[in-house]
Amino acid sequence: MLIDPYVSGKVRELEAELARRAPSSPAPAPMLGPLAFAAGKALRRVGERLESWANPTAPESDGTRPVAARRERSEKGC
Repeated sequence: MLIDPYVSGKVRELEAELARRAPSSPAPAPMLGPLAFAAGKALRRVGERLESWANPTAPESDGTRPVAARRERSEKGC
């Protein structure tokens, strides 16, 4: 197969340019996601505990059960 010398030279130039642009080492693993997940989980637990501490037995004004009752039901597997 005959290839034009100009085209083969340009292909070599493009390959060299791509080799220069390629990252030499892999990008570092993102740390913000796991940290945000852990912080959100902790804040949720604190919020649930505050809510159950403030009103442990009475149903909420909107008709929903308090956190303690929801937790008991989820522990029973219902």
